Amino acid sequence: MLGASPAMQDVFSLIRRVAPLAKAVLITGETGTGKELAARALHLAGPRHVRPFLTVNCSAVVSALFESEIFGHVRGAFPGAADAKPGLFETAQGGTLFFDEIGELPAAAQARLLRVLEIGEVQRVGSMQTRRVDVAIVASSNRDLRADIPAGRFRSDLFYRLDVVEVMLPALRDRREDIPLLTQAFVGDCAQRMGKPLTGVTPDAERLLLEATWHGNVRELKNVIERACMLAEGGLISAPEIADSLGPPLDTGQTAQRRAPAALHVVERGHIVDVLRQVNGNRMAAAKMLGISRRALYRRLERHRIADVP
Repeated sequence: MLGASPAMQDVFSLIRRVAPLAKAVLITGETGTGKELAARALHLAGPRHVRPFLTVNCSAVVSALFESEIFGHVRGAFPGAADAKPGLFETAQGGTLFFDEIGELPAAAQARLLRVLEIGEVQRVGSMQTRRVDVAIVASSNRDLRADIPAGRFRSDLFYRLDVVEVMLPALRDRREDIPLLTQAFVGDCAQRMGKPLTGVTPDAERLLLEATWHGNVRELKNVIERACMLAEGGLISAPEIADSLGPPLDTGQTAQRRAPAALHVVERGHIVDVLRQVNGNRMAAAKMLGISRRALYRRLERHRIADVP
């Protein structure tokens, strides 16, 4: 997790304070804000860091298999149960179980989970014996679970069991000052993995990143940077490469907030023309300013039908 903004410093401070003590934490935030990273930070900052950290993808839970996967089963408990198997609660003993997007958990599964939280015991499918478990529970949701309670989509008793401490992750648009820091980290990671001499982005490229809407938050920023790194042919990622990587706008009813494909074409052409004017038409100098190779510049000149610049 990275962030120098006041909003993220508040998150880091809260994690440091509650990690040593909390056994139930609810992490909320939009998709792509880094909820699993926050869950891992809670685990690593507390006394359970030497024990397992396991994730349950609640949106992929099949209700019929939930009990077996979470609580385990004994041999012969159901057709196909050839051997006994411990569930995730037992496997995570002394550690942390992270229930990702817990709002997607079916109602029956919510009731079974609540019982474990209340009594601290699990019972394998097909067994009469109970087993004590000591596991911290961290749950996340990109939905407002409070609003789901009166609608019958989420149990109020389970919510209050989980909501002992709530860690709210801010949207990227609410901490734009962190975008340069995140960008530099993502570029560095991509440069290492791709074996490219990338060192960062140009000022114009950074301006595009700062102005984007980021409906997908940090995850979207990471994907955009990775695509731009693949396209980049110089040491710095240029504004046109960021524009290409941002792609078409999402259909959110607010498309005017983000550049449409035609507008991106205009932005790229205008930027190249401006740079060429600054260097009096010297294409080698222009390519250097844009952070791309001379060959890449020639391709863009041809694409935009740019000849001599007055």
